Amino acid sequence: MIRRVECPTKPVAQPLDVAEAAKQRLKRSGYKPLGTIRCRYHEGMVFLRGCVNSYYLKQLAQETIRNVAGVEQIVNEIEVVLPAQP
Repeated sequence: MIRRVECPTKPVAQPLDVAEAAKQRLKRSGYKPLGTIRCRYHEGMVFLRGCVNSYYLKQLAQETIRNVAGVEQIVNEIEVVLPAQP
């Protein structure tokens, strides 16, 4: 006799939930500039936009949201604007 077993389906992430979770994680990172980054979610991809003053912060923003549920790919469009030299 063949038994049919249903495989659980992966819940579909809701765009606002994923974008908000990513935004909250950036705000709680302890790095104030990351709280200004905008997040948009579309079909598994999170788009990061905004400005920071170092490449370290740009990379940190990306790594901070890497494990947010629903994030399959990160498109890091954050601009690095270096402070003016005196």
